[in-house]
Amino acid sequence: MTGGMVHGLLGLMLILAFGVVFARSLLISLITLSLFSMLLTMQYLMMHAPDVALTEATLGVGLSPLVFLVAIRKTGITTHDKTQGLSGTGNGDPDEYRRPR
Repeated sequence: MTGGMVHGLLGLMLILAFGVVFARSLLISLITLSLFSMLLTMQYLMMHAPDVALTEATLGVGLSPLVFLVAIRKTGITTHDKTQGLSGTGNGDPDEYRRPR
């Protein structure tokens, strides 16, 4: 691989890392995280580490996003809204989720 391609992949990974952190939608953040893992898999392949690349592809692109997607669906929280509490009532009480409903 050429040096320009390696730097291009690293630059794209940096952009995706910011996308994961600053995306408002958890689903967009999850998709971006999966894309980041796919590019990281390509980096491992370019470093001649196919065993690590296979593990990253299995866990980073496949299993982890699936677990996060199930958690997002079960909780019903889809955004990074800091004004809402964990149960989504909007009062911002950090102990709100511990109380029975």
